[in-house]
Amino acid sequence: MKWIITGFGPFPGVERNPSAELVKTTRHTATILDVTFQAVDEFITELAQQQWDAWLMVGVSGKADSLLLETVGRNIVGLTPDAAGVIAPGPINPALPHQLGASLWHGFNGIAPEGTAWSTDAGTYLCNYTLYRGLSAFPGRQIGFLHIPTFDVTPMNHQTSYFNNLISCLESG
Repeated sequence: MKWIITGFGPFPGVERNPSAELVKTTRHTATILDVTFQAVDEFITELAQQQWDAWLMVGVSGKADSLLLETVGRNIVGLTPDAAGVIAPGPINPALPHQLGASLWHGFNGIAPEGTAWSTDAGTYLCNYTLYRGLSAFPGRQIGFLHIPTFDVTPMNHQTSYFNNLISCLESG
């Protein structure tokens, strides 16, 4: 199974993005995306030209107190500017549904792996944008988004353990 694993780089207020550090702990190749709408769109265009089976996206949430398995991407972007200062409020694609379900978690049958919890709110920033764009661009592919807390809430060594356990659970079926 060919994995795509992405994290995000720094953005205003987060100089050291935990998602960039965490995704580098996997044995799979990790890509760090700039926190811009343009970078996400360009990455999705590149993915359309590649062979892959599953895409696990990882981003930090200042509100998270555990690793959150996002179950839906919503067709909405808020008023927060991306790292390039671009604001793109409104629907991501007005022709598409209000929300799309993440497909990567189906094998869990409602039981979240150790150290993780379910979430239905990926926010209105780049994390949700990336999830929704990925789900709408690649229907039928296994795609999911994992929000992680900051390292002062859950230390990196704990997150690394939970993260790699999550990937093992996904790989085993």
